[in-house]
Amino acid sequence: MTHSYHIVLPAEFTMLAKTLATLEGAVAELDPELNILEVAEPIARRLMFKLYSPEKFMKGFLAGMVDYGNLLKEVPSSMLNFISKMEEEDYTLQFSLKGTEDTIKRIDKIANRISFSLVLLAVSIIIAGIIIESGMSAHTG
Repeated sequence: MTHSYHIVLPAEFTMLAKTLATLEGAVAELDPELNILEVAEPIARRLMFKLYSPEKFMKGFLAGMVDYGNLLKEVPSSMLNFISKMEEEDYTLQFSLKGTEDTIKRIDKIANRISFSLVLLAVSIIIAGIIIESGMSAHTG
């Protein structure tokens, strides 16, 4: 079902499902009346509440706000620095694309092949012209 809807499950979730299935099989052999999901549900609920508790969420939120506050403090000085550099007469703006070396080598190789093909084509046309001319002059002579 997950494949037909293009859903990718985390490996941990798949491992948990396998573990629960194995555990349920073992428990069914020992006590057929015991339902493992009824036992696991309150434990899972407490664990989820611990992981995603409002206190934990607020701590993460406040830590993020502190980071954004520090960033906002740095913005004015960074902007003034940028504007002062822009006002200099010899200011240059440089861009560099990382990871383009392979592409440039490939384009260079293609350009070399095209150049060689054009030179070969020109030489072939000249040789064909010489052959045709020698055939025509031999025919008339």
